[in-house]
Amino acid sequence: MEDARDRNNIFSQLKPQCLELLNLLQNPKENPQVISQLHDFLRQSPSDALQPFLDYMLFPLLLLIDAAVDSRSTQNVGIKETTHRVSDIVAEGVLQCLEELLRKCCIGSIDQMVVVLKKLTYGALLSPSASSEEFREGVIRCFRAMLLGLHPCSDNSCSCKQSTGLPALLTSRSLQAPQCLDYDSKPQECLLLFIQSQTASAAVGHWLSLLLKAADTEASRGFRGSAKLRIESFLTLRVLVAKVGTADALAFFLPGVVSHIAKILHLSKSMISGALGNVEAYDHAIRGLAEFLMIVLQDDANLSAIDKSKLHSNKTVSTQLVLEELRQLRSKVQSQSDIAPKDFSDEAPKEVSASFGFKEKGNMAFGNMMGSLNVIRTKEWIDKTSAHVNKLLCATFPHICVHPAKKIRQGVLAAIRGLLSNCSCTLKGSKLVLLVAAARFFDTFAVCLGQNSVFAGSLDKLILTKRTSMGYLQSVTELKANVTFTNQDDAQNKNIQYSLDGVQREYELPRMPPWFRTGSQKLYQTLAKILRLVGLSILKGLKSAAGLTVITDIQLGPLRNLVSEVRRKEYSKETWQSWYTRTGSGQLLRQASTSACILNEIIFGISDQSIDVFTRMFRKHMLKGDDKQENNCWKVCLDKATRNHLIDCIGTVLHEYQSPEVWDIPIEHKNLILQSDDEAEEISLHLFNDASMLHQVIIEGIGIFNLCLKQEFATSGYLHSSLYLLLENLIHSNYQIRSATDAVLRVISATSGYPTVGHLVVANSDYVIDSLCRQLRHLDLNPHVPNVLAAMLGYIRVAHKILPLLEEPMRAVSQELEILGRHQHPNLTVPFLKAVSEISKATKHEAFSMPSKLASFSRHIKSKMADMEKKLEENLRKSSMSHCNDVSDISAMESDDKYDEQWEDVVFKLKDSKRYRRTVGSIASSCLTAATPILSSCKESACLLALEIIEDGTAALEKVEEAYKLERESEETLLQAIQLCSLYHLQDTLNAVEEGNDENRLLPAMNKIWPFLVVCVQHKNQVAVKRCLGVVSSVVQICGGDFFSRRFYKDGSNFWKLLTTSPFYKKPISKEGPHLKLPYRSTSVSSEDSMAESSSIKIQVAVLNMIADLSANKRSASSLEAVFKRVSGLVVGIACSGVIGLRDAAVNALKGLASMDSDLIWVLLADVYYSLKKKEMPLPPTSDLPEIGQILPPPLTPKGYLYVQYGGQSYGFTIDFSSVEFVFKKLQSEVFRWQTCS
Repeated sequence: MEDARDRNNIFSQLKPQCLELLNLLQNPKENPQVISQLHDFLRQSPSDALQPFLDYMLFPLLLLIDAAVDSRSTQNVGIKETTHRVSDIVAEGVLQCLEELLRKCCIGSIDQMVVVLKKLTYGALLSPSASSEEFREGVIRCFRAMLLGLHPCSDNSCSCKQSTGLPALLTSRSLQAPQCLDYDSKPQECLLLFIQSQTASAAVGHWLSLLLKAADTEASRGFRGSAKLRIESFLTLRVLVAKVGTADALAFFLPGVVSHIAKILHLSKSMISGALGNVEAYDHAIRGLAEFLMIVLQDDANLSAIDKSKLHSNKTVSTQLVLEELRQLRSKVQSQSDIAPKDFSDEAPKEVSASFGFKEKGNMAFGNMMGSLNVIRTKEWIDKTSAHVNKLLCATFPHICVHPAKKIRQGVLAAIRGLLSNCSCTLKGSKLVLLVAAARFFDTFAVCLGQNSVFAGSLDKLILTKRTSMGYLQSVTELKANVTFTNQDDAQNKNIQYSLDGVQREYELPRMPPWFRTGSQKLYQTLAKILRLVGLSILKGLKSAAGLTVITDIQLGPLRNLVSEVRRKEYSKETWQSWYTRTGSGQLLRQASTSACILNEIIFGISDQSIDVFTRMFRKHMLKGDDKQENNCWKVCLDKATRNHLIDCIGTVLHEYQSPEVWDIPIEHKNLILQSDDEAEEISLHLFNDASMLHQVIIEGIGIFNLCLKQEFATSGYLHSSLYLLLENLIHSNYQIRSATDAVLRVISATSGYPTVGHLVVANSDYVIDSLCRQLRHLDLNPHVPNVLAAMLGYIRVAHKILPLLEEPMRAVSQELEILGRHQHPNLTVPFLKAVSEISKATKHEAFSMPSKLASFSRHIKSKMADMEKKLEENLRKSSMSHCNDVSDISAMESDDKYDEQWEDVVFKLKDSKRYRRTVGSIASSCLTAATPILSSCKESACLLALEIIEDGTAALEKVEEAYKLERESEETLLQAIQLCSLYHLQDTLNAVEEGNDENRLLPAMNKIWPFLVVCVQHKNQVAVKRCLGVVSSVVQICGGDFFSRRFYKDGSNFWKLLTTSPFYKKPISKEGPHLKLPYRSTSVSSEDSMAESSSIKIQVAVLNMIADLSANKRSASSLEAVFKRVSGLVVGIACSGVIGLRDAAVNALKGLASMDSDLIWVLLADVYYSLKKKEMPLPPTSDLPEIGQILPPPLTPKGYLYVQYGGQSYGFTIDFSSVEFVFKKLQSEVFRWQTCS
């Protein structure tokens, strides 16, 4: 009942509108507002509500269309206008209503479809002069809507199931078809079967012709033509072909349709505007051509005309055939290009239409026809048709594949993919043409991937893509991590080990080239997949002469030309700016980058990651039963010869990648050390940008080669030759290069089986150090090596694996830090000092671990010694009580052998410990020797680095000497054990260890260092002086105070004079005026004149802290005994002054001095305190003792205070009673009272 009410409601609304449409047919001048109302009603109403009234609504709409067409037909041209003429507004509105109706409702019968098709056909025949553009477009849209409403019937045996329904290469699913769910509305006849039948062949062919003609008509109108109408024509043609969907129904029309579309493609290739150059219409034409061929020439649809064995083979190894054809690409490209006609419009269409065109259908042999519009697809027909198709494709596709429009290039790739997947047997002769069109690598890819063809983008996007900060690099973090390599830690490191898949997800290799910053990611991925397919196909068989070697040699051409040009530039001593501005040099640099990018992609195609991608991609086009066989086709199982060929090719590429000339090209002004400042400033930034992009692509190529070879990358020696280059670029100033290097290092670590990059570097550190030493011998050619050495040693903090290898580079560094070396390379002093600083830190790290290890080793020896003594006593006791002498002798012999092996291991461990200790001590001494002269340098950075080296080196030598004492103790215990066991051959081995003067390294080194520390404390730079005071405090506590007692007595005035002047005291201006300054001498302002108050306070605080540290430590306190009174007087004077910024440091220093002699400190403070405090003087504890005023009489002048008499004259430190009272009471409560009680 409810459905009946809804239908009545719908009909009540439709009836007046349909009557008004009929009235409009009789009275054309009435208001056509009813048409827009009907269109809105149809658009808002659901499909199931409109379906029962389809006939009712079609009647007035078709009458109006018939009237509109009749009044515009060519027969009525010149006849006087009648009253029944339908206006353009009404005609176009009726077509919109009809389209909406056909989109919502399904055609109910064949008769109904024929009527609608007849009316639309008459409308499509109208010329542009007789009808408007909107009218002709509406007719085509109505026809497409009717086609989309055709659905397969419910009979599973019906051949309508062969129809694809929608175009196979459709990119958008915006085409909507009505859903006929109501059984009453379902047609009793299969409409799809009808349009596939011979009865409808004429109508299908007619509409194919009409649609192509409509597209041609708009193209011929030039800029007046409608691109939209052209798009609708091609899209409707694709829908019609898909709905017909069978080879039997479409085969007759193939020659005309294919030749017509091929002609359109040929004419449109050079057009970029107008209807003919419309990109979307062009894309529909390409895809429509491919879809037509995919249906008519489909392998499965032509079983009777082709060899079934070949078809079966094609199903199982279709990909193999494609790859085999692609392997022959290089040798067949030229011969195939000769087949293509030079003038497509004159040759190809005429030849095809002469045999198969619509106008010439009567010429077709009767034996090949069944009825009038059907073709028997024999082997001869397929061969002949394929030959014509091949000729057409040769003339069109190679030109289209390099079209500037991205959408057209994507359409070509989709068409090629569809044809290769569905017509690999019927179009066997065209496969090479398709592959040539999709893979004209060495010309078109260089253009597509080149830097000149890429739009750089707007300025704001370029700014966003430029990284200015260091950024986070995982490799640097891992290298800086304190990774150890004991067995226990290896188990822990497995938890942080990353897999190759994880690294690939985080660091994608290969990446998009750096010049594609704002380019098309999708376009590059498409081109890259083709290049990877080429690399895989070439190596899969190696049956042709054009193997991987030929490909690599071609692509290495620009890189080799670049190397030759750089060598020529160096030979002629040409500047970089002159070289770059020379014609062709900049272009050659960019061509080398593009060639490297192509090479990387081709070789990446051989990797497992690329093969997996291809397997997933082509799996969509496989039959389920052939999946296993097809997957095996993609697996590259290379024999030994082929694998060696691949390794050799990659080695050739790596050799060119690592050419010194390539890496000598500068990417910043810092690289131009050997050029003058004027020449460096003139260099174009484009050179730096081009060179940095080339370096980045090469670095990523190293990672790609590692992915292909995996473990063989290391066994072939490529890892060892590349690792130093990667570490060098990991600290590069360019972020893009650093980021690429970080990704490559992590990939190599994962493929090589190392948990982190740190493990990778340490495991191959000998090769890295060897490369460093080799380049250190030629610093003029490799001025960047010191920075690399310093940075690398700063990252690798696992010293026990790399420290023994540093003796040779340390010798080279020491030579460069001597006077002659610093004179020859003054700009390398600081980088070398950074390297020495890292080496000294490594020695300190190792030296601090040695005493604990040796102490444990000594306890182990003593424990074994004790166990051995107990066992010997037990054996002696048993042997004296036993009567079986033979058994006791055998036991004794077995015991002797056992002890012999155990103690032999202990001896060798002790020898290794001695050898390693001497290595650490030798390197630490070399660091001190190299850094000592630099302490007097006027350059702040060099002086600070030298001070850091001195501090670390002395700390390392202290631990080395401590380790030596423990070694001697262990050796003595070991000698006792050896003598006890009568193992005299082990004693000879132990004595064979060379003895040296390594037991006394620290004090002789400090004896040479001290004069330079005295010079450094007189430095004009406040930062260096402050740091020097801290180093003096540290080394004195390390070496002991006795060694420095005489030295402080002799040289201490250089330290104490820093405490004689208040920071706020201004010296009077000299009456003599300024001194004469010679023009050829560099003069510096004295520290007293230039130092700010805050800087002076910081230096004096540092001196006071040094005094506090030395005096509080019993080991170093003796260094101040000879100067104790003077130092105490100076510190008391500062503590009693009004300089608040120094008071805390002075109190701390007094506490330390009081630990040496508290009485003197109390007397000096009490002298000042009670002289100023004249009231409330404390009484003596007994009457026998005199009063304080008698013991410490008030001075007559400020110079009479005891602290002045001891410490000497000071300037600006006036006594402040509040400070005196604070200091005296603080020390009284914290120091003097505690010492009195004790």
